[in-house]
Amino acid sequence: MAKANSGQFVTPVVKDEEGRRLSRTMRRTDKLDVLMDFYYSAMAPVVEHGYGVFLYHGRRIKCEETPADRGMEDGAEVEFFLVTRPRVFVTPVLEDRHGRRFTFSIGRTDRMQRLMDFYNGMVPAEMSGETRFYFSGKEITREQKPENLMLEDEDVINVKAYDPFAD
Repeated sequence: MAKANSGQFVTPVVKDEEGRRLSRTMRRTDKLDVLMDFYYSAMAPVVEHGYGVFLYHGRRIKCEETPADRGMEDGAEVEFFLVTRPRVFVTPVLEDRHGRRFTFSIGRTDRMQRLMDFYNGMVPAEMSGETRFYFSGKEITREQKPENLMLEDEDVINVKAYDPFAD
């Protein structure tokens, strides 16, 4: 007998280095940070929140991705690896509306203002105007830090011209 609405849900399994297995049923459209938060909550205080990496088919899972984005089916195995020493620097990619891509290594505890100043210094003033920076669909402020945004190497930060008349 088929389960009702089985196509809407998936139950991935997180397996860590110690062989522990945790599973959680979720919608295929839920962001995978729900699964990550579930794992950290269940493993506290053994595993500190944010001190690990989740992989699916050998690729790091990003918080904003969904099971549907990654093609996960029931029983999909997500691997968790504990990271004991976080790197001091992170190198995101800034991408603007012209398709230009810039990289800039920044300390995890530095203010994002440094990254914004870098971009605005690279782009001629007449082209940059007032810009806004977005990560995972949310605007980044000057005061935020990469560690609070959970920014990782090669994560894309979108740079957009500010339009005061847009919704």
